Amino acid sequence: SSCLLRSSSFEEFFLFLKKAFSLIELLLVVALILGLTTNILKNFRKKPPTIQETILEINNITQKAFVLSMTERKLFQARFFFNENQELISCGYGALTKKEDARTTPPVLTHKKTLPFPIKMKNFFVKQKDELAERTKELWILFFPQGFSQEVSFVIVKKNQEIKVSINPFNGILELVKDNEHEQQ
Repeated sequence: SSCLLRSSSFEEFFLFLKKAFSLIELLLVVALILGLTTNILKNFRKKPPTIQETILEINNITQKAFVLSMTERKLFQARFFFNENQELISCGYGALTKKEDARTTPPVLTHKKTLPFPIKMKNFFVKQKDELAERTKELWILFFPQGFSQEVSFVIVKKNQEIKVSINPFNGILELVKDNEHEQQ
């Protein structure tokens, strides 16, 4: 009779393990589904980048080129790439060996950033000349090792609103321009 007790309790133990294992499986599946759902909902809730955040991306490129030109004592260039609709789609920077190479030999870009969305540009003035009117695919700004850059300003069009921006030639920082300060228009 002791043998019968052992076998029945042994069977009960396996039945318990079988039930417990299926409960653990169920808990794992529920946890996995909750985790995936949380990640998916985070992606849906993430707001699209704003025009201000995109201007900050451009600002980072110009500041890095400015600082590198002084620290490495080299001529640097920030390049801006446009699509056929005069929309800025990416920008980057790289070193040049001499100023004359700016038009003929583009630098190897040490950093290039694709913008989160295209930015419509109305104009892009370099040294008070609208470069966007002449070249619609690629523009550049030079940053000199002496600590200054070319004079640059541009107008971004966002839903019938114009945002005027200039690059401070002495620190490479983008600054919003008030209407009465914008001379190039």
